Amino acid sequence: MSVPTRVIKRGMFGNPTLQWLKNNGTESNGLATWVKEWTRYGEWTAKLAAGTQTDDDYGAVEFAVNGMRLDALKSIRYVYRMGGTELVAPNVAIHVYDPGDIDNRADITLSHTHDDLGVTGGWHKFDLVPATTGLFYYGNNIPSTTGLTGDNGTSLYTLTQYQEDAVFKTYVISKITIEYGYYSTGHLTAAHIAKISVNEEDILLEPPDSYTVVGTEVKTYYKATVSDSTTKVTLVTPATGRKIRVLSVKCSSSSTTGALFETYFHTGANITSTVTNAIDASYLDADLNTGESFAGWPDGASPVGAADEVVSMRTSANVSAAGSFTIVYREE
Repeated sequence: MSVPTRVIKRGMFGNPTLQWLKNNGTESNGLATWVKEWTRYGEWTAKLAAGTQTDDDYGAVEFAVNGMRLDALKSIRYVYRMGGTELVAPNVAIHVYDPGDIDNRADITLSHTHDDLGVTGGWHKFDLVPATTGLFYYGNNIPSTTGLTGDNGTSLYTLTQYQEDAVFKTYVISKITIEYGYYSTGHLTAAHIAKISVNEEDILLEPPDSYTVVGTEVKTYYKATVSDSTTKVTLVTPATGRKIRVLSVKCSSSSTTGALFETYFHTGANITSTVTNAIDASYLDADLNTGESFAGWPDGASPVGAADEVVSMRTSANVSAAGSFTIVYREE
């Protein structure tokens, strides 16, 4: 009697994931998040915030490719929205390997300064087809029988040249990445990836079911008031190029002087300087048994500041050292 077998079939393309870590596993200045912004083709877009650039800072969306040879790739199309005019734009990288020896592998990458990449603020579409030029590669254990020069970032070829090369034509694609960043200077405004298709098959851009917000770790910071507490002070400052997303604010007071405890974005003299920057305003007075307040929001649906914008604190009346602010937040 034969033993029954079960064959599990996978689709050609895996679910998209987000990346922004450097090769050594440390945080880069970039960040990638799933957001419901600029949604032309579905419910979600991949927001790539490349941040302040020091050569290896980036945000990316990528997906696995199961069993497709490089020479079977006919097209990659992606639609993206630039948040402002920059010198570079989201580019595509094709990760390939030798099925006979998986230690032989390469990343074939489109230059992020390619003439056909739109870099102005607004919507753009890019089509990578066999005739597309501007592709360089960095490899590991690539045989010398290849007719293409790699590992320098400057030898540019068409996709067809890779597909017809004696070495690369038999290579298999492991994953495809749309990445934004890897520049040497300045700060890049975020770009949104709204649509990706490979060989005219759409890649569904959406987070996993368990997704809330992908970002840096949750942080907590406590700061006590000092006299004169009516003078605005900075509560927390984000890393360069990052935004602060507030998850909760707790205020406490043991003062018998009633005062409005103000928490707000930016550096205005008080919470009314720019009312749209308000986070929380709670009236506390120990005499009235209202010595504490708490405001909290769901992660992903909470107040968020602009890039590099601080969170400020103050009280409307001087409570000297009798008050405190505790903020829970993450940076994105």
